[in-house]
Amino acid sequence: MVSVIEKVRSRKKNLSLIIDGINFGQVIALKSYDGRLTSTLKELVRLCLFSNKIEVKGNIDSDCSLFYSLKNANRSDYNEIISMFLKFNSNFKYIELLHEKSFENIFIKLFLLLKNTIKFGIYRIENPFLTAILVSNYMLLKKKIDDSNLFTNMELMVTFCDAYPPDNLITQMSKLVEKKSITLQHGQYRVLSEGNEIADAEAYENFISDYMFVWGQATVDEFLKYGTDNSRLLKAGALRSFSFNKPIQIDTLKKAFGVILCGESYRSTNIQMIKLANEFALKHGIPYYLRFHPKNPIDYYMSFTQKQYVCGQLIRMNNDDYAKLVDFSLIHMTGVFVELLSINSPIVIFHDDYLEDVFKIEQYCIKNELEMSTFYNLLLKDAKSVREDQYLKYHYFNESPEDIEKKYKFLILTIMEK
Repeated sequence: MVSVIEKVRSRKKNLSLIIDGINFGQVIALKSYDGRLTSTLKELVRLCLFSNKIEVKGNIDSDCSLFYSLKNANRSDYNEIISMFLKFNSNFKYIELLHEKSFENIFIKLFLLLKNTIKFGIYRIENPFLTAILVSNYMLLKKKIDDSNLFTNMELMVTFCDAYPPDNLITQMSKLVEKKSITLQHGQYRVLSEGNEIADAEAYENFISDYMFVWGQATVDEFLKYGTDNSRLLKAGALRSFSFNKPIQIDTLKKAFGVILCGESYRSTNIQMIKLANEFALKHGIPYYLRFHPKNPIDYYMSFTQKQYVCGQLIRMNNDDYAKLVDFSLIHMTGVFVELLSINSPIVIFHDDYLEDVFKIEQYCIKNELEMSTFYNLLLKDAKSVREDQYLKYHYFNESPEDIEKKYKFLILTIMEK
């Protein structure tokens, strides 16, 4: 049976998806993993009832541009990356892509959709209707970008994540006119083992920019596994407030722990962690806080808890405030992993079949309640040593955070001088 990622790779090689020099197989790759009817209908609504709007801000005469297409996602962590980049590089032109409800060009959209559906059906492309919806949407975006003359006097294009469709599109357009391109890192990237690939794999599978500003050596090592040229990976540090964190002060044990859930790609892992937390809470008589990912269905996960052991449901909580509530956190693969290391809040890592190597800090990986209890007893016996040892791991994930502004300015200047 052909895996989803193999289908995505095959689609990228299909010549019928190369239109006006743009490989739309690459553009739509991230959205090609979910072939459910609900996802197809969602994309159809996006095509028909929404339109793209481009706003140009900042230094509009600059030859360096930052492109951001996720403002409508309402992700404060994503917005923080953009704000910090612009703070460090105030000379940049800032291009923001917004999505607004609109019936603009509805008949043109429907005609383009019909034309592409027939075309991709003839070329036997996997899921031709969804492919046609996505390609039609980004063909229209390409026209809007062309009409906006964004490449006039431009020498450098920086994107939030060139695996994401609009960012991938504008990066390809930049490369067509031979302009330099950089993309940023927005979470802890990892190479996924064969058989466990999800859309997150496109962070490296769809990395097409000349360079990526990565957080630290951990990400470099992951991309090297995939075969990425080391010269394209520039260690710059995380554009996140946690780069300026200091270890929090822990006075006494709180007699509570936290369970930090992953996004919905790892729903089965989340359920296993909750069940493990229930066992541990029963044995030791201490409750836990359940900390949700922004997209987690809260009621669904609460149904797996032993409610007498849940002392709080946490959503979008500041890490410092959270860390003051718990003695340690049960965690898997999530960006919060690095954030907790940055403030030296102890973690224990759930090791299941999905856990990738970059997250395997071996002495803190556990598979069952017995191993979790062993970690907890070590924490009770010598919390200072555990915290000191875990803090040493942080700089592997985030390179020289104290010099982050200088690092970004230096790297951009170096690239522009090449």
